[in-house]
Amino acid sequence: MASTTSTACSSHQHEPPPVPFDPEYYNPTPCNCLCPDRKMAIQLVSWTPKNPVRRYTVCPNRYKNPNDSCKLFEWNDPEIPSHFQKVTLLQLKAKVTSLVNQIVSLEAQVAQMDELLKWKDASITNLQAEVVKKVEKVKTVEKVKKKVVKNGCCFPNSLVVFSFVVFLIACWCSLKLNDS
Repeated sequence: MASTTSTACSSHQHEPPPVPFDPEYYNPTPCNCLCPDRKMAIQLVSWTPKNPVRRYTVCPNRYKNPNDSCKLFEWNDPEIPSHFQKVTLLQLKAKVTSLVNQIVSLEAQVAQMDELLKWKDASITNLQAEVVKKVEKVKTVEKVKKKVVKNGCCFPNSLVVFSFVVFLIACWCSLKLNDS
């Protein structure tokens, strides 16, 4: 199976290519490695400054255990002849990598904004529920007020009359005490 992992030959570091390659371009000559297990060789893409975008065939064990690595290594593409082409390819790769990083950053920002939006939606729902409760309470108070006015009973007026009667009784009692 062909791999799209790119590798710097000297350091054995893996880095994925910036754009997916069409599988039809991954067609190394099928061969087995020279290891005792004779695994099928894989094709990788170099992104080193010296060999950008050059495909090569290696043993799948090559980067797993560098001390005990298979010696199978073959370039599948000719070297890019022009320094300008190499530099341009590396600049394009750097630009694509930068754009991919920007996409990742923007996706993280969108996810964060989605969470904030969910929190705000929940807050709005809670506030709407509180408003509904308060409106119901106001309606209930209005019904009681209408009922009291309709029946002619008004608690504040009754309190005034009651207070006036108590005042009159107090005055009468006071006069009675002064007369005695």
